[in-house]
Amino acid sequence: MTLRFEDKWEKAISPSDHEEFNKVHQRFPIKSNELLFAPVRVAMNHNGALLATVLILNGYKSNWRLYERAIQYVESTDIVAEGSFTRESLEIPSQSAVPWTFIFPSSSFLRAPSFQDWKITQQKP
Repeated sequence: MTLRFEDKWEKAISPSDHEEFNKVHQRFPIKSNELLFAPVRVAMNHNGALLATVLILNGYKSNWRLYERAIQYVESTDIVAEGSFTRESLEIPSQSAVPWTFIFPSSSFLRAPSFQDWKITQQKP
């Protein structure tokens, strides 16, 4: 049950961000046969895109890849934004956690975000 960082993340994040990811990792244990997107922070960038940073916790027995995945940004029970994401280099080993930021352009919004009670979900195929 390891917290891992992609090489680029390891080199770029501050010690305080590193500590924040460690705290989230401690609060959300990896559960067998489950994939969880533990929320870390959400923000809007200068282009109006929504940036949702999560810790992806892979409790599956196999690796999880971000390849053609339908991902949703949800507030309470309302889908606020959705998109298809592929990053072939992002592979999360079994029983591991990796931080990631999903970027939802404003064109993917179904309504304006409030940044309250949010989560990331993966739409079932």
